[in-house]
Amino acid sequence: MQREVQSFVRSAQRQGFKVTAVHNHWLFDKPRLMYVHIESVENSINFARKLASILKHLK
Repeated sequence: MQREVQSFVRSAQRQGFKVTAVHNHWLFDKPRLMYVHIESVENSINFARKLASILKHLK
């Protein structure tokens, strides 16, 4: 959700991810759903583990 975006972005950057975009697709969605684009050139298992650790801390 929108209120978790900044926390997610900070955590992703700390894990070494490059955050390339943050946006939404819908004008009147409730709750507001945000899309965060991240990238990293590394082993896919490491990528997935880092992402999972970030997602665990979201509410």
